[in-house]
Amino acid sequence: MMDPAAQIQTVTWANGVELRAQSVVGRSAVALALWWRAGRVDEGAGEDGAAHLLEHLVCEALDPAALARWGGLLNGQSGREWTVWHGLVPEGCAPEVLKALVQALRAPLPSAAVMAQEARVLSQELQLAATADAWESLALCTRFGDHPLSRPLAVVPAIDSAGLAAFRQRLLVGPRLRITAAGDVDLAALVAAAEPLGQLPVVAPALAMLPSVPAQHCDARL
Repeated sequence: MMDPAAQIQTVTWANGVELRAQSVVGRSAVALALWWRAGRVDEGAGEDGAAHLLEHLVCEALDPAALARWGGLLNGQSGREWTVWHGLVPEGCAPEVLKALVQALRAPLPSAAVMAQEARVLSQELQLAATADAWESLALCTRFGDHPLSRPLAVVPAIDSAGLAAFRQRLLVGPRLRITAAGDVDLAALVAAAEPLGQLPVVAPALAMLPSVPAQHCDARL
């Protein structure tokens, strides 16, 4: 049996963006994901919830007619360290889906009214996750103290357009972006779809390092 890892092809742009594609010939769907190493740990003062809000805004920027045409499953999620948009789409649509995600991630931000509406949607979503998030944050805080990794995820965004644009500009750099695809993929077409990401700045990601020992101070509450 062929080692699945041997079928993985990697393309790396000069600025650090990386595409990994695993060819599985004969599959009718492609598992596609755009990974951005930007999450709760990267949010500074006044940026609470920025990554989660951007995750939603990218999804909202996708053309509904195109979503219907693709006929697959497409979603997004954000966490403490990563924000990802992922889907299971018909194999012939994968390059078009990737191109649309890349465009949506780099598109001008919507109006303040649209951002406020999306923040209200997020508020309702976060209420459902608040209890689980509180327990998880308490566990992380017990281990890592006040390290950014321990921050709660269930926070309602309170950031304006200028602040959100600054957050995106600071973190939307080549080394923080990964693309993965598995299925009957057209590698050349995926590379072409992702090409605009190769124009992003080359800035080494400043990652929040984990403390070597548990911190003494912890403000987590249930």
